[in-house]
Amino acid sequence: MVSLRFIKVLAIRLTVATLSIISLAVILLIHVSILVNGLRIALLNGFNLLTGTPPLPTESKPLGGVGPSLVGSLLTSGLAILISTPVSIILGFFLVEHRGSKFMGFVRAAFQGLYGLPTITISLIVYILLVIPMRTQSLLAGSISLLIVALPMELTYFENVFSNIPLTYKEAGYSIGLDRLGLLTRVVLGISKSGLASALTLTLARVMGETAPVLFTIGNALTSYPTSLFQPSSTITTLIFMLASSPFQVQFDFAWGAVLALYLIYLFLFTASKLVRGVEL
Repeated sequence: MVSLRFIKVLAIRLTVATLSIISLAVILLIHVSILVNGLRIALLNGFNLLTGTPPLPTESKPLGGVGPSLVGSLLTSGLAILISTPVSIILGFFLVEHRGSKFMGFVRAAFQGLYGLPTITISLIVYILLVIPMRTQSLLAGSISLLIVALPMELTYFENVFSNIPLTYKEAGYSIGLDRLGLLTRVVLGISKSGLASALTLTLARVMGETAPVLFTIGNALTSYPTSLFQPSSTITTLIFMLASSPFQVQFDFAWGAVLALYLIYLFLFTASKLVRGVEL
């Protein structure tokens, strides 16, 4: 006779297996859709997909590129990561070193709260505090929005990396007369290079894929390359948002080309994060 326990276990396993298959099917469908529709646009445009400007509504074919938006994505994300990385490294190190401190506990809680803040709220805050006084959307405003997104994310990653360093290495550093700054630069960073590089790559991939933080701050200059941090620009994500919302079929079709470009960037960064995880740099 089959026991009730066996039936329950079997039901749970079947449920988990069914949900797993459905999830994998959805993920596979997303990948296939991007590749099929995106490659069609990529083959039509060739290398011009990365350097040209998006098609106008009056054009008959989805011919163009994501050049200005690609440059905007690289500049805003790069500037955000350039500022957030040293800040996150220093804060992450001191959060580990002063784990019992009430002040550091407050700092940790503040950044954890910032991590959970809706990114569209960040865009609105930067719009009110920076865009309105400057009277223009800009690359700088977009970078600051992404900086606020990147900081708590990097801090969480880096704190976890530093927490995994054996205490004996730190004690050895202190025993030879190193202060905390010396310990960070000469011991901790050297030991955790691969972990930091992996965290940095994952954070860069995350901020490059953000749309909401830059929606109100960077602008919608889709056809001109940026020449200054104080002028409007766009990112690939905002370009996709605008093209996918367009009532013109030629622009909607071209949005798949922009999606493919972002997909390939994600694929490259994700692969890079996996490769550097176990590598001594």
